[in-house]
Amino acid sequence: MVGAGRAPTFEWSPVGTADAYRLSVLGPDGPMWAWQGETTSIRYGGVSDGTNGPSLVPGSWWSVAALAADGSVVALSELRSVSPTGESGPAPAWADGAVPPASSSPPGGQAAVVGWCDMLTPAEIADAIGGDWLEPTEGRLDAHNGWCDWTSARGTLLTLTISPAAHFDPAGWDADEPIAGVGAEAYWAAVGWDRRVVFVQGESSVMLAIDFSRVDQDGLVHLAALVAGRLPAP
Repeated sequence: MVGAGRAPTFEWSPVGTADAYRLSVLGPDGPMWAWQGETTSIRYGGVSDGTNGPSLVPGSWWSVAALAADGSVVALSELRSVSPTGESGPAPAWADGAVPPASSSPPGGQAAVVGWCDMLTPAEIADAIGGDWLEPTEGRLDAHNGWCDWTSARGTLLTLTISPAAHFDPAGWDADEPIAGVGAEAYWAAVGWDRRVVFVQGESSVMLAIDFSRVDQDGLVHLAALVAGRLPAP
């Protein structure tokens, strides 16, 4: 969709089993804007016509996830190009292997994800370890690196970090207890107040860490297994 203007309106078809939708807009350097709601259209930035807001840039892409009542993803659109001008702009650096196309299916038949923050939903986190979790904040996004933070209403921070498999260093992270059923190799680690599950799968080294020493360990391992199942297949 070229020549869309600086604040286009995104529209999509409803999904019968969906209770809400999450729109993600990625620019040349990574995430630019996200929105979640019940309607099937939204103007970029959430602004009204004639109101100032963020501006779309060339080289942007967008996708919509359909969500069930519990926040789980029931459908996910493909990534679509969008530009404010008549030119689509250069291909973003993260497009080279960073995000699997919606047509690819990770193990377990789960939908492919767009960005690291789609690996887990606040509802899934709450079900696994309790708490009231806010919408996530995403960091950098490129071919093999990224991180995402979820913050609870009490200020507890849960962080997912993904880096190249060559960076997998369980000894350096003070990992000790091995974990079965998560990735190709997984360990439990405790550093100060932090509790971590670290594992490697395919081309990715993954760390899921929470700054709360009394977290439900089985729940955190369950969340790590969800992430493992949503990574691109090796």
